[in-house]
Amino acid sequence: MIANINGIRYEFNSCLNDGFDGKNYTVERQGDSIVVAFPKVEANKKAWYRLILDVDAKPGYQHIILDGREVIVNVSDR
Repeated sequence: MIANINGIRYEFNSCLNDGFDGKNYTVERQGDSIVVAFPKVEANKKAWYRLILDVDAKPGYQHIILDGREVIVNVSDR
């Protein structure tokens, strides 16, 4: 996690369907959390992706859930 003037940048790895185009995902706010979900489609091939996500949300959030994995955001990190 890297805080900058555009919000917070998260860099993480995720196993997604081979050929993921970086467009088919959702970001929504649920209470004090930001939930990021990627499509779950049965595919024969999976691939390991390094993803970068910039999140700028007001008011601030305490948790981000990246494809089902919860990350607690420390207030001092923002």
